[in-house]
Amino acid sequence: MGRYLQLLGVLTILGLFPIKKMLISEWEVTVTDGSNNPIPHVRVSQNWQNYTLSISGGSDLYTNAEGKVLLGKYERRAPSLYWLSRWLFSRIEYGVHASTGVVGTVRVSDPDLQFPAGANCEDLSCTGNTITSRIRVSR
Repeated sequence: MGRYLQLLGVLTILGLFPIKKMLISEWEVTVTDGSNNPIPHVRVSQNWQNYTLSISGGSDLYTNAEGKVLLGKYERRAPSLYWLSRWLFSRIEYGVHASTGVVGTVRVSDPDLQFPAGANCEDLSCTGNTITSRIRVSR
């Protein structure tokens, strides 16, 4: 009985140990016209989904005078038991239809521009180094 209590104590401590997860990296976007001129004050929208953990998010920002916007990284610190339970509940909730991995998208969402374009990332390219994208749009 003593060994089981020791094991339970160790598992409890490990389950409460906090782990930091990068859910989406910082994303630098430059918006230009067909002649490669920067377009200031244009709304850029970001959406991301971590299918493994069933967590999603997004944001909207406007480009600066150089046509650039920097969308911040999103990371979260939580006990390891929390991350395990997110993964487990995702598998239970979606069953055989459960997906894994991370997908991110940025797009120009300004209604004054024609043919709004975008860029995307998948898995490690979403959670590694800073993501850099150049989006060309027509006025």
